[in-house]
Amino acid sequence: MAERFGVGCGFVGRGAERVLLGRLYEEAASGRPRVVVAEGAAGIGKTALVRRFLGDRAPGA
Repeated sequence: MAERFGVGCGFVGRGAERVLLGRLYEEAASGRPRVVVAEGAAGIGKTALVRRFLGDRAPGA
């Protein structure tokens, strides 16, 4: 549908979730173990959120 209207399918929103993931990542990196569960209904963007988060931390990102 995005192509129909001439707009991209960029990653929109999830700022608070990304901040939380970043904080937990930093805590884990400093030696405090953390467990994160991405849960919710099918199609709400759980996988996209995690992929974007991990991609932002990939070497060269």
